[in-house]
Amino acid sequence: MEQSIPTLEGILKEVKENPNTKTPIWICSIIEAMLKDCRYGRLIVINSLFDRLFGKPESKFEPNKRKRGR
Repeated sequence: MEQSIPTLEGILKEVKENPNTKTPIWICSIIEAMLKDCRYGRLIVINSLFDRLFGKPESKFEPNKRKRGR
């Protein structure tokens, strides 16, 4: 995730030209998804990866427990 777009595109190009490279398929899949997100200005892949790695943030929502009196 700390690589430039041309570097990531180079990795994919290398894998497509030489399928016997040592790059794991899951890395290629993530790179392709990240490049697609960059193209459309989205953060879906980054958010999904961070949620998977670090867990979703806790929800601080507490319902209103005030009793209605009559």
